[in-house]
Order: sequence, then C-alpha cells, then structure tokens
Amino acid sequence: MWRITGPSARERLLAQGVRDLPGWTLRVALDYFVEVYGRAGTGEQYANKWLASRGLDHHPLGVELKRLLTMVDVGLLYDGLDVLNSAAFELIARRCYSIERVLVETGSESDAHVLLELFEAALLQEQPLLPLKPRKSTRRRRFGKLRGRRKARVGTA
Repeated sequence: MWRITGPSARERLLAQGVRDLPGWTLRVALDYFVEVYGRAGTGEQYANKWLASRGLDHHPLGVELKRLLTMVDVGLLYDGLDVLNSAAFELIARRCYSIERVLVETGSESDAHVLLELFEAALLQEQPLLPLKPRKSTRRRRFGKLRGRRKARVGTA
C-alpha cells in the first residue's frame, strides 16, 4: 500500500529519539514499533506476515491489528508524526501488543475477547489511560480575549 521513499520506516522511527512522557512510566511503543518496523517495511506488511504465519488472516482481532498498524504507517510515513513520543500512539502500541499476545494464547474467538480485556486492564492498571490533566485550549483563551475587546468597543461607541 505504501511506497517508501528515502529512509526506511525503521530509520525514521529511530531518528525520532525517545523523550520522557511525563506520567508515563511504562512505555510499550518503543520496543513494539522497533520490532514491527525491524521485521517488515511497514506495519501493514508486518501484520499480514504475522497473521498469515499463524493462520489468523480473517480473525476479527487480526483485522483490527492490520487497521491499527496501518494508522501507525500513515502517522509515521505520510504525516511524519513522532509516534514514539505520542501518548496516542503509545495506546495504539499497547492495543496491538495485547492483540498479538491474546491471539497467540487463545484458540476460540470468545476466549480471545475475554483475555484481551483482562490483558488490557492489567496494562492500564500499571499505567492509567490518561495520566495528565487535559491542557486548556490556547485557542479558547485567544477567542475569549477577542470577545472581551469587541464588547468593550461596542459599549464605548
């Protein structure tokens, strides 16, 4: 699907470096994405190979894994996003890792979904879903200041 020009996905990934994410002690994205892009040119190619080698091409969780890794490909290769130092991509990495672990451990589809929920709960217990307070939008503050100026002008005219 993606034609990579210039540095490989793995080289782009490693060039990003790793920054500290305040409040995130457990980091899965670094190891997981380095493994994914080290084994295949793109995340989608990795998912296809990984699922085919286990006969899980059409498993619903396998389809989800492909979609998630395609999103990471778009973020890394098309948008040029820093996927290693993003809380959103950290959550995607955790979901992908959870899916892989569950698909290896279970046989039936219903068992897979139950185990996936338990595995993700354990990861989130180790690290809360949203460790930081949401930032107040600077856009809202800017518009608030502008509204106040407009009111002042209207009232003095």
